Amino acid sequence: VTSGSLPDSRHSDTTVNLNVYDVTPTHKDAYNGKETVLSCKVTGLEARATVSWTKGNQTVDGSTEGELIGNTQISTLTVISPQEDTEYTCVVTSGRYPLSKPSETHVSLNVYATEVSSKGVLINTETSLACKIKGITEEMSIEWTGFDDGDDKYVPSSGSYDSVSNSQTGTLTVKSAAVTSNKTYTCTVSSLQNAESDKEDFEVHLYVYDFSLIDWK
Repeated sequence: VTSGSLPDSRHSDTTVNLNVYDVTPTHKDAYNGKETVLSCKVTGLEARATVSWTKGNQTVDGSTEGELIGNTQISTLTVISPQEDTEYTCVVTSGRYPLSKPSETHVSLNVYATEVSSKGVLINTETSLACKIKGITEEMSIEWTGFDDGDDKYVPSSGSYDSVSNSQTGTLTVKSAAVTSNKTYTCTVSSLQNAESDKEDFEVHLYVYDFSLIDWK
């Protein structure tokens, strides 16, 4: 800075610092009623930031600011019993420069429900078990377990996302149900787009009947 009225005055130098940080949200798919944790990762900080979470214009409980490790701070929000799709906002204020304008980053929580179809079937007949996900906005992963890999009697399918009904149905076809097929299988649901989303397991039961074992006398 040099004086305008006194041009021969000695000029002064003042350093102005600019701290640039980045905020990375973790969006999640969560099962209806199952506790889940959202996070907001702040990188490039020079000092611990003040972080809060809001829903609409209201501050919500269940959040932690997190500790500054290196130049990174991770804040979390625990949603105890999610019931519907919700958009939260992670509000970050610079710790070193408290007069800085807070940044607001949206964090989405998509809540889904499932329907499973356990069933009874006559021995040596073909049948399919189903695991339906409702309330999703993109294709999900549906994996089946409970049988030996490579057993061609079982044909698992993850199904395809239906954008009209916002649903997806995975199936497990049992080509020839035997007495040994009479058990519980598991369909595991997880997000294909977000590795941070929780995996959920759902049991599906198959009951095989053999009328030849009944004494009709």
